[in-house]
Amino acid sequence: MAIGLLLTLAPGLAEAQDPGPTEPVRAFPAIPPDIRMPSADEARALADVADRLAGAAREDITPLAREALAIETLTYGPSHPETANTYLWLAMGARSAGDLVAARRFQQRAYEVFDARLGPLHRSTLDAQGPLASDIYMAGDFEAAIDMAQNLADHAAAEGENDIAAKAMGMVAFAAQQIGNRTLELEAAQKVVALALTIQGPETEYVQRWQNHADGLLAADAVDLYNEAGSLASAGRLDEAIDILARSVEAFNRALGPDNRLTRLAREEHGKLVRQAGRLIDVPAAKGRAPPARPRLFDPGEARPR
Repeated sequence: MAIGLLLTLAPGLAEAQDPGPTEPVRAFPAIPPDIRMPSADEARALADVADRLAGAAREDITPLAREALAIETLTYGPSHPETANTYLWLAMGARSAGDLVAARRFQQRAYEVFDARLGPLHRSTLDAQGPLASDIYMAGDFEAAIDMAQNLADHAAAEGENDIAAKAMGMVAFAAQQIGNRTLELEAAQKVVALALTIQGPETEYVQRWQNHADGLLAADAVDLYNEAGSLASAGRLDEAIDILARSVEAFNRALGPDNRLTRLAREEHGKLVRQAGRLIDVPAAKGRAPPARPRLFDPGEARPR
């Protein structure tokens, strides 16, 4: 699955109980009066399936979940949160089997039930929406993935769930990259940083990675020049590399300012190349030897601004 992309959920079969007037609302509401309570045999069967699902191997998830779904559909109906919880198990089993079409269908059904019965801001709804956005992304429907992930980010942020909101905006950024919408990609990356900074420090790897991604988008031309200079330096074409890297420093400075980490990095590498070129001139035996490769801001196989 993609970028971190991924908000995961470990579903379980929670008991549906009336919390009483003085207790906080639990994850699942009481069974509505128009839906009959399970018989003693059905309750025992559901408890047994739940126990087996909790420790099931991947290949056993789907048949056990279907067994639970049959009981719950008769007991609670197809549109109850307990039943929806089992749709999540079916989605998990389908993903394990590589059937992404079925996974998306089950995840969509669970999300729709949670949204209708518990509301769009309920944690169960948010938890179901993340994997659904990922399923849509993996299917290549990037526009729909953006809509779903953006919706999730808005609802999660409204509930103070900034960790979920940040991951959802990360998915927006990756999907925007897939369709070549650099403006949206930059906006999403900057929102990831802002949300992440509310729950962790600026020096953490997660924040730094997304800050670098946003900076790279702001200075995409400078990044291209920097990487071109690195390739030239690796090929021993130092004079050309020095000129290109000087242009990269100027471009970073214009886009990000002189104190930005990427501007400083480019400036430092330029100085190293200049000194390396001087050493090659001073030491005849070293002439023609390719200097060490300059570090690249983005590896060739890495998702990067286009």
